Amino acid sequence: MKTVFAYVKPYIGIVVIALMLMFVELFVELIQPLIMSEIIDEGIIAGNKDTIIYYGLIMVGLTILALAAGIINSYFSAHAAQSFGFDLRNALFTKIQSFTMATYLKFPTAGLITRLTSDITQVQNVLFMSLRIMLRAPLSVIGSIVLAFFVNAKMATFFLIGAPILLIFLSVMAVKGVRLFALVQKRLDRVNRVLQEGLQAIRLVKAYMRGKYEANRFEEVSSALKLDTMKALRIMELILPVLMLIMNFCLLAVVWFGSKEIAAGNAEVGDLIAIVNYATRMTGTFSMFAFIIIAFSRAKASAERMEEVLLVDEGTEIYEGEKAKSVINESEIGAVHFRNVSFKYPETEQHVLNQVSFSVMPGEKLAIMGATGAGKSTLLG
Repeated sequence: MKTVFAYVKPYIGIVVIALMLMFVELFVELIQPLIMSEIIDEGIIAGNKDTIIYYGLIMVGLTILALAAGIINSYFSAHAAQSFGFDLRNALFTKIQSFTMATYLKFPTAGLITRLTSDITQVQNVLFMSLRIMLRAPLSVIGSIVLAFFVNAKMATFFLIGAPILLIFLSVMAVKGVRLFALVQKRLDRVNRVLQEGLQAIRLVKAYMRGKYEANRFEEVSSALKLDTMKALRIMELILPVLMLIMNFCLLAVVWFGSKEIAAGNAEVGDLIAIVNYATRMTGTFSMFAFIIIAFSRAKASAERMEEVLLVDEGTEIYEGEKAKSVINESEIGAVHFRNVSFKYPETEQHVLNQVSFSVMPGEKLAIMGATGAGKSTLLG
């Protein structure tokens, strides 16, 4: 992924601004439970209206600040993501144009089209989401745990009960997701290839009445794509229920222990409400993790596929035969001479052309005939 996301560097300034605005949103999100705790303990329970109004106005101001930061962040994030996608697409296309024919033939045309369209969209979306929610989600969880310990360390300890299970589970699902969505992208390549072949040869399909055959062929590859996509999504959908189950157990433990601490006079009501608020926010954040892992898995698979193109050696064609030093007469200007020309593609043993010799003088016509794969296009190339 490093090679692909290196194209973000020209827009690093925009990315930094977007991240700073994201941190403003995160700060407001994390500070609100503390303010609510003060409103309850120092305002409602103490019967102090001035305190309620004071902290209430602070919350309104912070909410407006977070709203403005979110709107501006969306603008900068979209600009960075779209510009990154534009540069990456141009770089891929330029790289493909620099390929020799032998190198180009290593990649199916449909696969290159998928890389230039669907794969770029995947990594582009991940960059946008990273600047909006993907980085914010784990930071929100970490910040919630830290501030919960600041409010009441004993009650916050129950947050950590399911932490090891969650980390192991999310790591396993992320690895599995990358593998599954890499297969989905390969299936998409196959669908694009069959579609391209069918449309390019539509005249032949009509002429030989092969429409039903092509329809069945397309249905077969499309069905394989559907089944693999459903399998990947079905496994990824397990993430949310498991996360919610573990977090709900932790939340119940916090409420149970917190009520005992309040009854014993060791904690304030506001402390329990603040920690429950953090737990609720963490549960909501975890609900996004399934979506984030799916998006990351797809983007990683797409980035690896694009790196196959960006990092490939261009390759050189191997020509064998005489390096004739001929002196061209003025009467032969425009003539074409082949003398003992042989040619084979890299990493292949069989010669496409083998000791071919002929001459075509100016004004002469020559018909090149042969079966498919005999080397007619290679000869003219």
